[in-house]
Amino acid sequence: MSRLSGYHTHLESRCTRHVAQDDEEKAMPPRKKAANSGGGTRVTDDSLRVRQVTHYQFSWAAEGGGQDGLWTLQLVLDEGAWEEVLTVSTEDADVLQDVLTNTGTVFYDIDRRVLMFGVTKTGA
Repeated sequence: MSRLSGYHTHLESRCTRHVAQDDEEKAMPPRKKAANSGGGTRVTDDSLRVRQVTHYQFSWAAEGGGQDGLWTLQLVLDEGAWEEVLTVSTEDADVLQDVLTNTGTVFYDIDRRVLMFGVTKTGA
């Protein structure tokens, strides 16, 4: 796991969302706040901004003209309540496959587009 040390902190800047520019607003709806009868803020499905990765799938598509090809990583969050598709480099796909395979709990921050690996109790 030594080759992974510190590497995942750089993934946010290297992963790009696989969404057409004009569809960006549809893909990332703004946070919704719905008032409940008690006067507080009710949590809705769209208001949850950090979700657990429950399934993932890597895909590779050939590029024309002898180019390397395109890797994507589809994240299924909270058993399908949300989905993200990231475009990743070959090197990132390799590292992410290792980390996702060896980590029991993974979360994804939708707003910041950050994968968070593992949960450790404080003081452990």
